Amino acid sequence: MKEFSPQWPKTQNYFAKSNERTKRRHRAFRRISSGLTLLSALFCLFGTFGTTGCSKPKLIPGTRIPDTRKNREIIKVVEKYRRALMNKEIGTLMSMAHPHYYEHSGSHKGEHHYGYKGLQKVLKKRLEQLRAVRYNIKYRKINWISENKVEVEIYIDASFQLAAGDDTDKWSRFTQHNKIVLTKENDRWLILRGM
Repeated sequence: MKEFSPQWPKTQNYFAKSNERTKRRHRAFRRISSGLTLLSALFCLFGTFGTTGCSKPKLIPGTRIPDTRKNREIIKVVEKYRRALMNKEIGTLMSMAHPHYYEHSGSHKGEHHYGYKGLQKVLKKRLEQLRAVRYNIKYRKINWISENKVEVEIYIDASFQLAAGDDTDKWSRFTQHNKIVLTKENDRWLILRGM
């Protein structure tokens, strides 16, 4: 009887060929994947399909507003308004108002609507009643209507002390969502509505 003898050389040759095929596939996969990695890095670097790339846009600290020169310019104007209001500077506030300033209180009664001249009376009356003011603004959004007109969505958190009254140490609090509309005239941003 003939003894069984496996044919190892053929089997080893099969595994050797298979191993060689696997190595070729791995090399091809590495070339493709390194190409994809390079491609994705380039997309992130230069942006694709109109996006600004893979990173998030830089925001103005404490806001969700993109940090651009134009947006910073608008916030600077609104901050000037905020400081003038806290310091009760009626002259500065009026110099920041557009000659076509118009305000309506949201009611249908005409007595609550006023223009530039009425603004001065309203500011004078309201600010004379106050002893101290704390006026904080949280910037929500800046909507560019055109190159020369912008709407700033804000959240006001204010506290104030009345000048007259028995309880002069008492602070009252006021919070409200508001929109300030600004327009650019002669290279200067002026408030059209929202003071």
